Amino acid sequence: MDPGARERVHAQAEEPGDSCREAQPAVQSGRCPRDCEVEGEFSTASWTDYRKKLYLALEGGTGPCIFLTAHIDAAFLAENGWIIPLDDYIKKYWDWTYYDIISGLWDSVRYKGRIWAIPQDTEARPIYYNKLLLKKLGWTDEQINDLPNKVLRGEFTLYDMLSVAEEAVKKGVIEPGYGIWHRPNAGPDWPIVYLAFGGQLQDPTTGKLIADMRIWRKTFEWFYEASRVRKVILEKITALDWNRDIHPTIVAGKVLFWMGGTWHKGQWVSSFGLSEEKFWEMFGFMLYPAGEKGGRPVTLSQPMAYFISKTCKHPEVAFLTNHPRHRPPPQLAPRREERPLSDPLQPALQLCVHPGQVPRGHRLHGGVRQVPADPPEVG
Repeated sequence: MDPGARERVHAQAEEPGDSCREAQPAVQSGRCPRDCEVEGEFSTASWTDYRKKLYLALEGGTGPCIFLTAHIDAAFLAENGWIIPLDDYIKKYWDWTYYDIISGLWDSVRYKGRIWAIPQDTEARPIYYNKLLLKKLGWTDEQINDLPNKVLRGEFTLYDMLSVAEEAVKKGVIEPGYGIWHRPNAGPDWPIVYLAFGGQLQDPTTGKLIADMRIWRKTFEWFYEASRVRKVILEKITALDWNRDIHPTIVAGKVLFWMGGTWHKGQWVSSFGLSEEKFWEMFGFMLYPAGEKGGRPVTLSQPMAYFISKTCKHPEVAFLTNHPRHRPPPQLAPRREERPLSDPLQPALQLCVHPGQVPRGHRLHGGVRQVPADPPEVG
């Protein structure tokens, strides 16, 4: 690039960042111009509208150089030829900041052997259980605190969870239909129970989706028994509203098990009147139990990720501008060792992000950052 030229790198994301500061390594390397101007445009478009506008722009060849979307879009975007693989850049600039990304997150943006995006930090989807309601059932503190470990060992299954919820209904601890609640609408959580019964979603070699109907039958049978037979899932739950019904009812302590997300704790404290102290008094959290004894518990995560469009004139400049946020420079950050997660709900991630317990494509490793010495293998 001509040192005197002015190059515009257009980035699109859900929220603005300190782009000049983030581009500092590129400036210091001499690969970017010294002058950095940031123009911001604020939009309140919905997630659906944002993606629709983004995809139309990419299809028409006018998309931004850098854009943010869910990791699950990697295959769709790659197959349409709208993005570029980033393996070579990641390897080239590994020591700048990429070594500090949770190692398992790379699989979430890998498709057909290539890495197509830079993942952000992510979330996990645990099952919250109400400790106060379990105490009313006669559980001791020791039994309550050991429940996540029993799940990890495969000793407490989805059917055991049904039995506990059914007992709570029969003993009048909770109302019928308030034993297990799940999201009321569409979302990425739904395959978790299928995975808990041993299902697989994708062939890692071909990239084709897999639907094992034998396991889906087990999944639907579990939901049927929960809602129609044991009456622990509210039959009208899909008609409920998140803010009017779901969250207030859970915070009020009326639901025994909630299939939620790590971010819900923050929502409850900030928007639904739950104090920090009350949260830890009322709730514990665990992985989704295995469907059958001896099986493997699971969770899912949906990392957001940064992509670079194929029409970007200077992709390497865009890549350097797009390095992960809030990472210390290598000379200030100890390497090749474990460092605690920075997530505000660290204990939940320590529980949910457990070695070998997350399906391929969503796998993280351990309850701490694993700092790898070398870039992820590709090809």
